[in-house]
Amino acid sequence: MPVDDPIALFSALFERAARECAEPDAMVLSTVDADGRPSARYVLLKDADQARVRLLHEPREPQGVRDWPRTRSRR
Repeated sequence: MPVDDPIALFSALFERAARECAEPDAMVLSTVDADGRPSARYVLLKDADQARVRLLHEPREPQGVRDWPRTRSRR
């Protein structure tokens, strides 16, 4: 799988997971804050294309999507 096209790589891996896993859209998103402290939360993949990856999350979690570096929350 070509690494120079991350969307194609993701799509191929997701299709493989869909054949092998009961819930391939469930995943863990991990980030680090400005001080280097890691944080992880469970999310569900809503859809993905060349422009974006859309995730579903629990907005009542202490660290919601709008607080993640380099991400945006749309409702």
